[in-house]
Amino acid sequence: MMTGQDLIMDLQETLRHIDKSLDSLSDYGLVASEADNNYKMERSKQMVIERTKGTLVSILEKIVDGYPQVAALNFAKNMAEKTYQNELERINVWKLKARILDAQIAREWGRNGV
Repeated sequence: MMTGQDLIMDLQETLRHIDKSLDSLSDYGLVASEADNNYKMERSKQMVIERTKGTLVSILEKIVDGYPQVAALNFAKNMAEKTYQNELERINVWKLKARILDAQIAREWGRNGV
């Protein structure tokens, strides 16, 4: 069984993980935004090229999305978004752990009359 001091140390470590994840989240958000921007710019550029070739509007998006460079940028965008979402979930897990530890600390102190 963990002592009150062990619980507090674990809570402090958990809070450090939250801080680190928040810093990472900011970085991942920037990467996701850049990836989205790169994808949209390349896709738009290719759509204009296809339209100047006379490609029908009804099939334009399917053709352009099949271009290797557009597909690669779409993949990068999706991966960056997933990384961002995963970091958000990691933060939620750390927050849950912090709440559990806080409750354990409160019980430990209540039991010892502190």
